[in-house]
Amino acid sequence: GDGGDHEEAADCARRMMMVRKVYIFRHLSDEQIARLVKAFAVQKYGKGTVVIKQGEVASSFFVIASGEVTVTVNGEKKRTMARNAYLGERALLFDEPRSATITVSSQEAELWCVDKKTFLEIVSGMMQQELMNRIRLQDTDMTLKDLKTTKVIGTGAAGVVRLVKHKTTGMRYALKRVHKQRGKVPEEVRRECDLLAENDHPFIITLVKTFETDKSVYMLQELLTGGELHDAIRRIPTVLSRSQSQFYTGSLVIIIEELADRNIVYRDLKPENVMLDSHGYLKLIDFGIAKKLEEGKKTFTMVGTPHYMAPEVMRSSGYGTEVDLWSLGVMLYEFVCGYLPFADDLDDPSEVCRAVLKEPLQFPSRYRDEHGRALMQGLLCRQPKRRLGAGINRFEDVRNASYFKVGHGKLNLFNKILGRELDPPVLPKG
Repeated sequence: GDGGDHEEAADCARRMMMVRKVYIFRHLSDEQIARLVKAFAVQKYGKGTVVIKQGEVASSFFVIASGEVTVTVNGEKKRTMARNAYLGERALLFDEPRSATITVSSQEAELWCVDKKTFLEIVSGMMQQELMNRIRLQDTDMTLKDLKTTKVIGTGAAGVVRLVKHKTTGMRYALKRVHKQRGKVPEEVRRECDLLAENDHPFIITLVKTFETDKSVYMLQELLTGGELHDAIRRIPTVLSRSQSQFYTGSLVIIIEELADRNIVYRDLKPENVMLDSHGYLKLIDFGIAKKLEEGKKTFTMVGTPHYMAPEVMRSSGYGTEVDLWSLGVMLYEFVCGYLPFADDLDDPSEVCRAVLKEPLQFPSRYRDEHGRALMQGLLCRQPKRRLGAGINRFEDVRNASYFKVGHGKLNLFNKILGRELDPPVLPKG
């Protein structure tokens, strides 16, 4: 009866929560997680049962629903694991021998199990490759000596970026070297490292590790091979179509919501600071001027790129994370109209500022998409408190904009992007 249904719903909710805690599942879409939870098989084992045997190549992943297990490596007892712990996640993606033996140590244990075949039916294609990549990025057990430089891939004011390869695993990374000033790590580099270190999101560049020598600091980051979004939108011969723009704008909504949830104001959102990964999905890079705000506090510094800068940043009267929503509005306008909404033909910063503060928002007559116009009017609202996404419902209001629903029927655009189920507008050339 009802009691059973209620219990089942509670059980399902608990499994959903559990799955979200597992590192490799954390970035699946809601839909993928729901399918995964449905696929779990419940298995009960008695005391002394060997669930996983070291050295075997196996293909199951387990979550401990109740009871306790013991982990042994080469016959030596390492630790025990209990309710809500999980084991064997690498087996879903890699064919490799189990690294430990797992034995039930309580009277009985209930385990939820899913096998590789089922998992790969739910998580396929680009998402599968992304998960493998993210697991490999988890390996931080290296020194500078383990890395071999292949070539220089970028030089900037801050320092030199080299393409490096791990001598044993063959994994490639980008290594950025910044010189210390009077023996100290420059403040903005320290801040960037701190912010990136606490980030773990598929659409934000991963900082794998930092190294320090007497004269330099090195940032080892994931390698992004798809180039800048700035160049990608120029490879599309016309303005972006609605579905192309939905993909890029939707991805950016996911990114800035992630930052806003953690009180991080990015302050320099523009196509040059967004890169494409090898599939053409977006990654936010360069946290040099981003800042973590204290709860309920504003910040006052006038920084950023004038054409993309929110009016309240220019007024120096204090601002919060909603400045990034304004910049998103500028980028959306650029995608669909082909030029900037304010001061497109101006370069002088003070003239640009005047236009951003005063010029009315106007659309070219050929841009007739009512949904798009409404979204841009909401984001490019000069009163920060009334800006779309800055209200009491926060990003819920942005995600619910009709613009993101057109052409997607019942399916959720943001789920499709997170689950890597869409073909991006531009496929990078290797």
